[in-house]
Amino acid sequence: MPDRDDRSDLVKELIGKWESPDASLVYIFKKDGKLSIRQNGKWRDTTYKVDDVDINMRNIVVNVGEKGRVGFLSFGGENWVLHIDEDGKTLQNDSLKLKTFKDITLFKR
Repeated sequence: MPDRDDRSDLVKELIGKWESPDASLVYIFKKDGKLSIRQNGKWRDTTYKVDDVDINMRNIVVNVGEKGRVGFLSFGGENWVLHIDEDGKTLQNDSLKLKTFKDITLFKR
């Protein structure tokens, strides 16, 4: 089983600016749990919280826009499954892929 340091290293890779090849989609993950998203030319600011990390699959589950939490119950927001490739420079949003039927791939800038 991976140790905590391996998990936190993967989460550290998430921090920063991720951009689609055509720059139509941008995620900026900040250390303080804030997330800025640019889509269709419009920016929106929200929050994120890391819910789970699978170091073997290189997946991070984040709750985006959560309004509140009681124990393990989350109110509002949506869970994203994010995959960071071995190179640490390619991110895929597997959750949005299921909604849009398109590959959502961003690159670290």
